[in-house]
Amino acid sequence: MDFELFNFSLPDYYLKANLTELLPKLNEYFGSEKIFNSEEEALIILIYILLSILGVISNLFIMYVIFKLKKLGTAVNMLVINLNLSDILLCVVCMPITLVQILRRHWSFGLLICKSVAFVQGITVFVSAMTISAIAILRLLIITSGQRKLKQLNERRILLISLIWIIAGLLSLPVSINHSDVEIKVAGVYLYNRCLETWSLEAKTWFSFITLIFQLIMPTSLLVTCHLKIKFHLRETSRNNSSGRDALNDAFKESRERNERALANLFRVWLAFLLSWLPWNVINLYFDYTADSNLTSQELYSLFAGCHLVAMSSATTNAILYGWLNTNIKNEISLVKHKLISCFRRARQPKEISETPV
Repeated sequence: MDFELFNFSLPDYYLKANLTELLPKLNEYFGSEKIFNSEEEALIILIYILLSILGVISNLFIMYVIFKLKKLGTAVNMLVINLNLSDILLCVVCMPITLVQILRRHWSFGLLICKSVAFVQGITVFVSAMTISAIAILRLLIITSGQRKLKQLNERRILLISLIWIIAGLLSLPVSINHSDVEIKVAGVYLYNRCLETWSLEAKTWFSFITLIFQLIMPTSLLVTCHLKIKFHLRETSRNNSSGRDALNDAFKESRERNERALANLFRVWLAFLLSWLPWNVINLYFDYTADSNLTSQELYSLFAGCHLVAMSSATTNAILYGWLNTNIKNEISLVKHKLISCFRRARQPKEISETPV
């Protein structure tokens, strides 16, 4: 997948024109460093800022709840924190730089930042996809294998997270290696610098397919498989326990419902992640195979900006869905809300007393 596209060609007229005809047209076409008008630019900036702030706050809050409840010893919660860290990295590093690249023609950050941002965006996306997949697999093993397997998994949680980051880093390395700070020229006339991918079309297409497999196809297949296996296991266990005592049946039903809720919540998180990144992957594959486009440069920038915003929203939806669907986190949100209301009321009381006439 081309993590930093925005590599648009000039209209054919400019490429075929002689230098005398070319210079006035280039001056008209690139007379402004801005891509969008002021109103459009303000709207894009506002959306990016809101997504970034909301993503950081929501993910930090999930981490705060897990730390507060002292549940770091479980592999699943450590993976949730891993997902939070990945999303925060996406909000803090990738979104601001990509915003500048969307709004301005010229890349002014140099080669190191160009390669670094491409690497960070790649690794965060792969980490998120693999972490959600790992949570699904852990849920399956815990539900089907019991407490003994849970203890083994908890002991190996650091190894599992390290493995996720190593694999994600290896998958993202080709993106960084093949990004460069490129001088864009037409008929020998320098226009601007751009952070672009520089590998061959064939290599780029192959990597786009590999990315699609690791980011979307494989995690989706794993999640669906785990979901079906857990459903089958719970149904079989329920059938075997149907003749037991009422107290045992009640305990089993409660455990089964809790596991089913946890799996359903994870499935919703993955569905949101899938829908967020699918448009970005589709347009990348499309433009890998399509050299020409009827869209203008302005329309292309708008298309990629919109798809990128939808993709970046996954950093926020992951945390919001976990918060909305997790009982402990909902309780903590309610507690924080009551504390804020109490603080606000106490802050207003001195003012109201001071305004009372003597």
